[in-house]
Amino acid sequence: MNRQGFFGQPGTLGHQLSQQGRLLSLIAVLALLTLSVVGLGASLQNTERQLNEASASAALTFNVFMNNIQGDLKATSDALATTTNPESLLIRTLNRQPAIFELALVDPQGKVIAQRRRVGIGDQTLTEQPWLESVRAGNIYIGPVDYQQYGVPFVDIAVPVTDAKGNFIASLLSRTDLTALWNPVISLKIGNTGYVYIADEPGQLLAYRDSRLVKKGLNIQEVTGRSPRAIANSSLNVYKGLAGETVIAAGKPLGIATWYVFVEQPIREALLFFGVISIFLFMLLLFVGFLVNGVIRFIQFRIAAPLRLLQAGAENLQQGQFQNRIAIQTKDEFGELAEAFNLMAAQLETMIGTLEQRVAERTAELDSANRKNTDRAMRLRTIAEIGNTITSLENLDELLPKITQRVSEALGVYHAGIFLLDPNGEYAVLRATNSAGGLKMLERGHRLKVGQVGIVGYVTGAGKARIALDVGEDAQFFNNPDLPETHSELALPLRIGNQVIGALDVQSEQPAAFGEDDIELLSIVANQVVIAIQNARRFQDAQESLKEAESLYQQFLRQEWKSVIDEQKHYGYRYSNASALQLREPVASPEILEATRSGKIAIIQGKSQSHLAIPIILRGQTIGVLDVQVNEDRPWDQDEIDIAQAVAERVALATENARLLESSQNQAARERTIGEITSKIGDSVNLRNVLQTAVEELGRILPGSDVVIQIESKK
Repeated sequence: MNRQGFFGQPGTLGHQLSQQGRLLSLIAVLALLTLSVVGLGASLQNTERQLNEASASAALTFNVFMNNIQGDLKATSDALATTTNPESLLIRTLNRQPAIFELALVDPQGKVIAQRRRVGIGDQTLTEQPWLESVRAGNIYIGPVDYQQYGVPFVDIAVPVTDAKGNFIASLLSRTDLTALWNPVISLKIGNTGYVYIADEPGQLLAYRDSRLVKKGLNIQEVTGRSPRAIANSSLNVYKGLAGETVIAAGKPLGIATWYVFVEQPIREALLFFGVISIFLFMLLLFVGFLVNGVIRFIQFRIAAPLRLLQAGAENLQQGQFQNRIAIQTKDEFGELAEAFNLMAAQLETMIGTLEQRVAERTAELDSANRKNTDRAMRLRTIAEIGNTITSLENLDELLPKITQRVSEALGVYHAGIFLLDPNGEYAVLRATNSAGGLKMLERGHRLKVGQVGIVGYVTGAGKARIALDVGEDAQFFNNPDLPETHSELALPLRIGNQVIGALDVQSEQPAAFGEDDIELLSIVANQVVIAIQNARRFQDAQESLKEAESLYQQFLRQEWKSVIDEQKHYGYRYSNASALQLREPVASPEILEATRSGKIAIIQGKSQSHLAIPIILRGQTIGVLDVQVNEDRPWDQDEIDIAQAVAERVALATENARLLESSQNQAARERTIGEITSKIGDSVNLRNVLQTAVEELGRILPGSDVVIQIESKK
């Protein structure tokens, strides 16, 4: 036979193998391209997600810092409206906010009423007030960033100061050093070479790790070719970054000023993993191509030609030419196959007579196997459905009835019940069922003596499954009046390790309804039920432990605050007539008592007064009340309630922090005193000096006390 003609002839195996080889090569190339595209997309998405998270984190850091400063300035401006000593308020604010360089109280004509600086003395009159129009309207003013005056980034923040009637009387001007804020933001690490910077709305660079670019007044639009708003609003940004190389970037607007924070990562680093994977896939494609080509050539010359001869011999047998033989003389598997094929041709005629019978037998075997596979698939599906029911619930009172209902539906039985042993292990108590008769038994607390009464008693006592039928050699009589239709019963033990904790009981109206397969199925279900019971009990124990821990913590918190009040006799402060006075005894007004009792906002309106009481809540425990009173009958609007509630929340956190700090300081003082006394006692060289030093130090620490150390001698 001409091999070349055979392999090139359309429709032959050789031609098909050649076509398949080309097709496999094309599929491999397409797969590589697809994987490359998918990998590139995944890499870009992952990089975009990381950059968005980093920019959001940087923006959050900035906003928290600025919110803190603005909140402090607003509180200071409120206090300035009523104080007679504004200088002291400015000093306290400078002490609280290290980032503020200068604070000034300026009247509408530009005259400085009060001013405090960390270094030097400021101007006493400000002829230019760019913030005046904004703060007069009740807004907070944030000016442009200035690097020129002090060599570090400064920004002017101004808030209005109003009198008791809400009239604008002055501006509180803060000159804030943003270095403390920007340093942690721009020092965030993005991969190995990524970086963070801040720019304003026109694109002016405000903060960057290379401060020289900032001081030169670099505009990022000139470098990137895009505006800050466009970068922040785009989901994917690729351009030339500040470091001079192509980057992937993300941006977020800052919530306080028209500033933006940007995160850039060089694309060579972001797509490094994708490049490595692409090289690996390309090498793999080359290897697969060489392997496929070699396999196809081997099949063509060593397999396809002998198969063609075998095909011709098979066609002869199909036409009834049993005398023909296949001429393959090789010593490999094809030679052995040809010899066997020739022997088969000789025996084929004798086999035809019995073929129909053998086909019928084989068909019967296949039908039996199919039925077994179908039954097995149904059982596996049943187990899976019951398992889904078990894992979807954590409460035993809901879980066990669901299990009995699902077992009843899956097995086609009219009754299923779950028994659990009592704490003493003497009785198996019915805990869940699905049948009407079983529900009656459940209502009257049906239980069976372990090891003595009924099939369930036997199973829980012996720890073995048991089937009871009313037919056959071991026929039993079922006499339960609540389940009169029972003719078959199957019970299996529920065990944890070697300990039996209950039983799964199913009953059918059909005689001989259960067999070994049902025991196998329900054994798996029983194991799932045991696991579910364990999980439910553990979940219940965990819930109880959590509630107990919460109760203990709230009790501890109440005791700690009670101790603070009892020791310091400090019940709070009252602000009235532009002054703050310490409370010497608790205030028992109706609104305070109501807010304390309910833990909710209490609003009381009278003919001449209106009260707003906000509970001060710390970790679920009310530790005080913020009571606001006005001498007029008017409703409280939502903004006033929100502001008061926000102040109450901050008071709760601040007072708890102060209490913890004071407690830590007291503990540290005690430890220091004990250490000093111990050191002095340790320096003594004899018993007399030790005792003398001990009583002297205790007398010094406890003035007015009589200290005696007596050595007891035993006779």
